[in-house]
Amino acid sequence: MERAEKRAMAIDLRKEGKTWQEVADTMGYASHKGPQELIKRAIKDTYGKAATEYVEILLERLEALFEDALDGGKQRRDPHWHEQARKVVADMRRMVAADKPAVQHIEHTGTVTTAEDLDAKLAGIATRKDEGEDA
Repeated sequence: MERAEKRAMAIDLRKEGKTWQEVADTMGYASHKGPQELIKRAIKDTYGKAATEYVEILLERLEALFEDALDGGKQRRDPHWHEQARKVVADMRRMVAADKPAVQHIEHTGTVTTAEDLDAKLAGIATRKDEGEDA
């Protein structure tokens, strides 16, 4: 099965209301993380119809959870209703990438640092920290 077909299948199963683990089991993944990554990449790589519909459905579900946390939590006198509502809002913000900073273009005229240089610098900082010096 091609990557695009796998992504579409995972999205379709989630749109049907399947849990992450149910999607993983259906698709032959050992863990729920496989289909999560498929869908995350589908949304990131393509803004196709299936991915857009999935995001809309998820946002609708999150809105319903938010309303339940507000209304139901107060009615049930749940002392933690506000925490549930906060978590739902955080999930919604992540879904629409509201917390991502705007893209900034930075010009750099200095030297280029290699991965090896960074590793050496980090090792030096860790050594100084272990020896009790300020980094």
